[in-house]
Amino acid sequence: MHAAARPTDVMEILREDEGLILYRSVSAVDGSPLLVLAAEDGRAFGRDLRRLEQEYAHGDELDAEWAARPLALVRDRARPILVLADPGGELLSSRVGRPWAVVQFLRVAIGIAVALGRLHGHGLIHKNLKPANILVDPLTGAARLTGFAGAA
Repeated sequence: MHAAARPTDVMEILREDEGLILYRSVSAVDGSPLLVLAAEDGRAFGRDLRRLEQEYAHGDELDAEWAARPLALVRDRARPILVLADPGGELLSSRVGRPWAVVQFLRVAIGIAVALGRLHGHGLIHKNLKPANILVDPLTGAARLTGFAGAA
């Protein structure tokens, strides 16, 4: 495991869907920001573990400029967790249904298009692109993709 990838406590829950929880944490080693994708407590972990393993397997193909890169796949109290570098921003799904300033909307739209172009430039297809799998910074327009379990 990457030394800085040992997460501490849950700082903020970003999403809960499909039996997995995505939350923000910080490294217990160096205080760097982390994202943690973990199976919900009390679930059968077989399917969840396969999904996390698939996402982790794409780590070498992903670039921090357009993706939240996996750092480690570990177990915490027998529960599988995928630790990712946290590029910051917020999930696009948290902004759906709320009004946007036109300039911010266009910045984010361009950022998403750039991230997808770079993903495809690496020969990858996401296969589960949705607002819950896109981190955005509305001020800069930066976009980072997550949720690569089904990517090919």
